[in-house]
Amino acid sequence: MENSFSVKQATSYLYFSSKFMQEYEELGHMNQNNKDSSSTEELYYLPQHVAFKNSSSTTPTGVVFDGSWRSSNGLLLSDTLLVGPAIQQDLYSIV
Repeated sequence: MENSFSVKQATSYLYFSSKFMQEYEELGHMNQNNKDSSSTEELYYLPQHVAFKNSSSTTPTGVVFDGSWRSSNGLLLSDTLLVGPAIQQDLYSIV
């Protein structure tokens, strides 16, 4: 049990300080908040954390995004997204 905990600790450290976060930023999926407190620009955060899957040797960790987290103004991520057209057939029309 102690060994498992230390492996998880090391993996968490690598996740939060590392390649994953750097690659995510390089791909343009996130950026640093350089906003000063006097700016009126709105910022939204999508909390995330590492998840461990002990049964997998190829992908023992994964990223979990918390889209149900409410921002300081009480909105969910889905409250701020635009609704697009339906891109798949209605279920009743294909059954």
